[in-house]
Amino acid sequence: MGKLYPGLNAVISQIKTHETNPDKNPKTTPIVKPVSSEKNNTVYQPFTASDLRLAAVMNAAENETETTLAEKTEKLNGSFTVVNFNSQLSNAEMMVVVLKPDGRVLKNSAWDSGTFNTVDGKKIYSYKFNFNYNLGEAKRLLFSLKGGSLAKGNYTMEVYHNGQLIGRMVKTLS
Repeated sequence: MGKLYPGLNAVISQIKTHETNPDKNPKTTPIVKPVSSEKNNTVYQPFTASDLRLAAVMNAAENETETTLAEKTEKLNGSFTVVNFNSQLSNAEMMVVVLKPDGRVLKNSAWDSGTFNTVDGKKIYSYKFNFNYNLGEAKRLLFSLKGGSLAKGNYTMEVYHNGQLIGRMVKTLS
């Protein structure tokens, strides 16, 4: 059983601790997946993110083609897979931040973007997802951002849930 659900023992342990000593437990829902933050505090996250992809896309003869050249890029297509480990929730909100080489956030427009709170303060998001899910369900999420005129360099995609970073990847355009 521990091999199928590695975090299950942690949840059972939290529940047993709560039942035997309810005053020492926070009034939050027990969550399974531990994620270490940069400040070495362990935070429990119900989601994991994997298979993060960011592709630079150009239109060639009315067909979308992936490129690595910044000056030919018309948009960035991103995708990632999330899996949840919290059966008590049925919907979620994920924020995606795509940082340009100069450190500024890439966004379609001011109307499509906004801010959210993280442990490091407020951040601007490039794309926001609201979706429903089931326990253990792998969900593939896709987004697209208009490139405009993109600079050469590294583009960083970060995925957040409840203000916690759950995934990061870098795409280099030349």
